[in-house]
Amino acid sequence: GYGERTVWGLTTGESKTIDSFVVELDPGDGDGHTYFHNGEAKQMDCRTETVNYRSTADGVPNVSEPEPGLNSTTFEVCRTVHGPVVARSADGRWARAVQYAMWMKEVLTIEGVQDWNRVDPFPEFQQAMAKVTWNENPMYADADGNIAYFHPGLHPWRHPAADQRLPIKGDGSQDHCDTLGFEHTPKSINPERGYLHNWNNKPSLGWGEGVGGDASQEPSAADG
Repeated sequence: GYGERTVWGLTTGESKTIDSFVVELDPGDGDGHTYFHNGEAKQMDCRTETVNYRSTADGVPNVSEPEPGLNSTTFEVCRTVHGPVVARSADGRWARAVQYAMWMKEVLTIEGVQDWNRVDPFPEFQQAMAKVTWNENPMYADADGNIAYFHPGLHPWRHPAADQRLPIKGDGSQDHCDTLGFEHTPKSINPERGYLHNWNNKPSLGWGEGVGGDASQEPSAADG
């Protein structure tokens, strides 16, 4: 995209912003809606969804009829404090819930990207970048000679005991500490070498590695 004196483009961010939590269920609850978190028995937030779909012929949606037949199916959608339940164990003792960092904040990305097209000076562009909640690799240049790279979005500040290679304990002992602030996300502004490059790769050396953050101190920014 471009403005009067600015240009920008982006590639895929590759950051992990979705985490699975394994939740213990109450075996005495016949509906499977009760789970344990922080030593308490809590109720899932459940609702019934109806999905309509076309009739099929040999597995292909039937569009030959003037008014293709529609079918529908209903299913239950339940959420824990960590997010929607996407799987349950066969014995009914465990469930897997998925936490999505930008849930309910998706529209902020649209507002931020719209601002990219409207602003002119670099500080305003950087403020607009701080609004977006998804992660990509935006690159920026302007008529004043500024160049910049950002890796914005909402990134979990994970508990130090949470191993990112495995599902996280959903009992509350390994809940995320918080979300990283924009000032602590990778970025590079007017580097001395005079150029920036990126192509669908991780934003900086060491980003996203290890088993988690530091619960007592927010990680430092990955600048450069």
